[in-house]
Amino acid sequence: RRQRRRVGTTMAHVEATEEAKAILFARPSTWEELPGMQDPASTRVDAYLKFCGREYALATCSSAHQSPTRTLPAIAVEGKVLVTNEGMDPDAAADIILREMAQEDVAWDLDRKLKPEIRAEAAAFGALARETLQEASLHFTWRRKDSFRSFTRCAEGGMLPYPLNQILPRWKRRQVLAGAEEGQVESLELEIIARVEAAYDALQARLGSNRYLLGNAPCSADAVVFAHLLYHQRAPVCELLHPVLAKRSKLGSYVDRIAEECYGARAVAALPYAPMPNTTRTPAYRRQKETEKERIFKRNRNIWLACVGAAMAAYLLFGDVLDFVIDPDIELDEDDDVDDD
Repeated sequence: RRQRRRVGTTMAHVEATEEAKAILFARPSTWEELPGMQDPASTRVDAYLKFCGREYALATCSSAHQSPTRTLPAIAVEGKVLVTNEGMDPDAAADIILREMAQEDVAWDLDRKLKPEIRAEAAAFGALARETLQEASLHFTWRRKDSFRSFTRCAEGGMLPYPLNQILPRWKRRQVLAGAEEGQVESLELEIIARVEAAYDALQARLGSNRYLLGNAPCSADAVVFAHLLYHQRAPVCELLHPVLAKRSKLGSYVDRIAEECYGARAVAALPYAPMPNTTRTPAYRRQKETEKERIFKRNRNIWLACVGAAMAAYLLFGDVLDFVIDPDIELDEDDDVDDD
């Protein structure tokens, strides 16, 4: 029996309508260049719902902790949350959400009217996007050091208090890297770009003169392909992919058209194609030299953090050895000088 969970109150801001039967929990993009959601998985679910043409509400979340499943994206249909595991990978969560929604109500199944051979083709192109385009999105968001320092760290930690805004993005990046060394990341990047170019060519060849990938109506493959292509075209972390996608004019027009239909976003200016560099060591920005005031601030901050850390460590290590006892018979003398401040 399928597990379901009732929607509880969250800190998310819900933009709802009276006719909405579904609530999408997602985080809108924090980058001005990127319309839609912050991550391709949420954009995929959002575009899929828009393709279905049914009313739904958007619950704006600043972090996954505001979602009832502690994962973004998440969705509730008629007050019941489609359960995903806490902390699940966003793309895996999107797969579960769309599969469960199609089983919940046939009206949420974009592929229901496709012929068997076209349905199989939609599944194949969807798998291509999840395997190749998704890997590129993950790489340029988390593995590439310059992109992480310049954009990802600020976007992921911007809503968190210090020092969590520094710790959690780095912790997630270490999970994605999974022990890969810097030299391995660079060689992997060249392989990813080569695979992405081959995937772009296959998608453009299948698109042809169609309005959507497999014809004049959208299908499930359009949602996942569009989400990642939009991310590759406009997300600042994917700056190396911008000229690669711009070389495929049909794909670029496909992304621009759907972005305008779904989000009212204007088309981006065409970028000249340039060969990919042989190395990725060129920094995306240069650090400015620290001033004396900034050095003093950092030094005092580090001293304060060290003192707090030492106090916490002492409490954890010696809390069961040292015991502070207050004598109940001791009374405060009325003449004692007590500072109210």
